[in-house]
Amino acid sequence: MSYLVWKIEKLLKEFHSAESSDSNFDFSPILRDSYQLSYPIGNASFANPNDKLFVPSVELGDASDLKVGEETVFIDVSENLNCRGLDKFICGKANSGIPIFVCDNHNFVLEAWQLIKSLKPTLIHIDQHRDEAICQCGQGGKIEATRICDYIDYAQKNEWIASGFISFTESADLCKISELPSENKIVNIDVDIFDPECTILTLEEKVKFITESARNATLITIATSPGFIDQELSVEIAKLLWKYL
Repeated sequence: MSYLVWKIEKLLKEFHSAESSDSNFDFSPILRDSYQLSYPIGNASFANPNDKLFVPSVELGDASDLKVGEETVFIDVSENLNCRGLDKFICGKANSGIPIFVCDNHNFVLEAWQLIKSLKPTLIHIDQHRDEAICQCGQGGKIEATRICDYIDYAQKNEWIASGFISFTESADLCKISELPSENKIVNIDVDIFDPECTILTLEEKVKFITESARNATLITIATSPGFIDQELSVEIAKLLWKYL
């Protein structure tokens, strides 16, 4: 175990709530097989015309099922990135009982968000990036046509989430803790906020905001973010979040 993972677990133990949920959340409508994306659809738009990206299957499971796969899930020609992601996307219940969904490329959290779109929950976005690009696939486009940077716009245009959302990416956002809703919320975490090079916030600030946000969440979604954080490290952190949130 790396020092970073050890420290995150120590802080999660310190800050996490003992509250538990008895949710009967049903993930069965989104369970599916893996498939491939070809240029220029969705995230494949960052790749070469002949490249194909692997999109893992969605399966029920627990934290022990989170594993780094062997397939290429993200290519960015401009940044010289060719990245592996998860073996499978895993959904289930965190140890608290809160429904949880873990994917690699961040736009695929939409697969879980669609399950509660009728509630129009408030989005709590915790990330190294704001992910506020304009969605190029248009309102009503397929989820696979969204990109890692524009899925929030997609959810807003399709009225899957409340019109206003809370984005936490820097220290100035810490004041938003008092604005966190007590219920009907999606807590959306990009594990790249824990990348060792992301030092604008202290580790304590990151973990405290995450644990405060996750209390009584309707749904927690986590992205392991290939290309922005080492995937072995990201999976270990995702497992801890599953355990303590």
